[in-house]
Amino acid sequence: MGNTLAAYNAREFHHIYPKAFLAAEGISFHESNVIANICMLSQQDNSISDKDPRDYFTSIPPEIKDDVFDRAVAPPEFRDGSKPYADFINKRAEALAVKAENLILNRRPT
Repeated sequence: MGNTLAAYNAREFHHIYPKAFLAAEGISFHESNVIANICMLSQQDNSISDKDPRDYFTSIPPEIKDDVFDRAVAPPEFRDGSKPYADFINKRAEALAVKAENLILNRRPT
């Protein structure tokens, strides 16, 4: 059962900055495959493929864009895909740590 669930759930985890895009930018597999680069996204909603974040971030419908990025814990200044990957990862890792701490301690978001 564990393998079945793992295989099913693996399809719901996606790289925000796609691995193939990052590889073309000279970023290694290990650098691209970090938790801070992963988001939950249904197969149906996955139009990311190997696109440059500058391209697919702008294709998110404006009426849901803030909600999508808020739920993904993506810092506001990184929501256009134009910032360097390393900066995005560092800032999102900080935001994820704060979110996790707040959830663990049952605090309201700041």
